[in-house]
Amino acid sequence: MEITSKQFGSILVALIFFGSTITFALNFALPEEKSSTSHENVYERPISDAERQNFIVNDITSVMFFYSKNQLNSSENTEIENIANMFGKKIIVEKIDVSTFRSFSAEYNIQYVPIILIKGKNNLNAPIRIEGEVDQNELKDDICSTYQNKPNICD
Repeated sequence: MEITSKQFGSILVALIFFGSTITFALNFALPEEKSSTSHENVYERPISDAERQNFIVNDITSVMFFYSKNQLNSSENTEIENIANMFGKKIIVEKIDVSTFRSFSAEYNIQYVPIILIKGKNNLNAPIRIEGEVDQNELKDDICSTYQNKPNICD
């Protein structure tokens, strides 16, 4: 059986179409691993409970920052980025847009934004909940209270 050039062209177009469709579906379905920021400890999505638990067991504090893209002001975003810089590898920051991650936000009873939840080794079962705007020094103190072995920034 010989394939004509017309059949070959049809097969090639079909393969390209299906390949690009599968690639698009995978890119859309799979969550983004890291944030688009330059910090490896900042995620633009919620991480799994298992991932979070693994960090906390190693005395790395989790900060979940719930916000809305429509209401995020640059000072809040800057404060969160500054916290990530201050604590370096001793913290992970999850920036969670409530309109994108509705079911996850509902699990934590997020009714309005901004809200910050801080979970570390010292408060594993009772995360610190900060609602509304927060002073960076207070945020730093709250984060420091969650460590079993406090990093130098907490001195």
